[in-house]
Amino acid sequence: MIAGIDATAALTGSLSGVGYHIIRLLEAIDAQLLPGDRLCVFYQAVDREARKRAAAMLPQSARIQPVPVPFVKTTLHKAHRFFARVMLPAAVRRHRCDIFHGPAHIVPPIRRIPTVVTIHDLAFFKHDLSEASFAAALQQAVAESLGTATAVIALSESTRRDIHEIAGRSAGVRVIYGAGNFPTADQAAPAAGDRAELAGLRVAGRYVLYVGDFNPRKNVPFLIESFARLKRDPGFADVQLVLAGNSRDAKPALEVHAGRAGLGGSDVVFTGRVSDDQLRLLYRNASAFTLCSLMEGFTLVTLEAMAYGVPVVATNTSSIAEGTGLAAELVPLDDPEAVAQGLRRAMAPGARREEMRRMGLDRVSRFSWASTASQTLALYRETARDANRKAAA
Repeated sequence: MIAGIDATAALTGSLSGVGYHIIRLLEAIDAQLLPGDRLCVFYQAVDREARKRAAAMLPQSARIQPVPVPFVKTTLHKAHRFFARVMLPAAVRRHRCDIFHGPAHIVPPIRRIPTVVTIHDLAFFKHDLSEASFAAALQQAVAESLGTATAVIALSESTRRDIHEIAGRSAGVRVIYGAGNFPTADQAAPAAGDRAELAGLRVAGRYVLYVGDFNPRKNVPFLIESFARLKRDPGFADVQLVLAGNSRDAKPALEVHAGRAGLGGSDVVFTGRVSDDQLRLLYRNASAFTLCSLMEGFTLVTLEAMAYGVPVVATNTSSIAEGTGLAAELVPLDDPEAVAQGLRRAMAPGARREEMRRMGLDRVSRFSWASTASQTLALYRETARDANRKAAA
């Protein structure tokens, strides 16, 4: 089998959650390809930096063939109309792929080749996450992909339901969960120099951790309000809220919101974008992890926190419970006091905290990139086989 996959989302610009998913999936697929199989990894070669990123990030394997497709930086709308409809299909046909996978919401219609599209979530249909023209172009591209793809991968049952509700598609949709960046035992254990490194990030003592971006669906103002309620409890007056991620544009408004909630300048720490080593540092020393999102496709960050033995408090919405199961404190979307109470239970020494840690570690063991890759490859083979049978008939 010769399979093709579009890795553009992982190899141009900063690495997002979708890009991280693609890289880990490629690594796991490489380990499971059969003799004679080949995976062509296509990407937009918009500049020299994209080629360097591909060389550094893609698995170095005889079975993995990077395929740079020359292109220019442009808008999503133009990229979808020209790159996805003309240049990418031509490259896929030249490499004689038996099947092609768009792992980041979009897949082009390619004549005589079956296609698979992965939908991480459809939040951009339900929430204002970006500028209007970009959102409209993305919605159109995704709707077209869902209409033409031979098969669809949904990252959660919640996303599968959204695909049916928004796009009206239920046939050929398969749920395949992802996994997280799980630590080794050494990475998960606090190290002697951790406190000094945390101090460099302006973190001291106990803290509640959030990891992610700061678009409206992440509900960070609600998280700050909930944390302010926790801080009013004398037993938790020393706790900080650490917000890890690229908060540059959102930070000024969130700082004002924190001040209005009664929080001081050192109560909420904006780390900005952190390195992998710094992220491991923050995870393994956190007293609790919290996610107050309005909607998620599948929450790898909650699994990652649990992999470090950190108790999780999260809103009970969309797919979040599919990841956490009963290991987390799941709270309503509209009740900041419930979030504060959940954090108290998660952070207070005692049976509930230890139960959450134990159940979280057990929950994490059910998810792996090896399983994700195995199910994805099985779908490739099944879809290609069915397409060949139909063509023969």
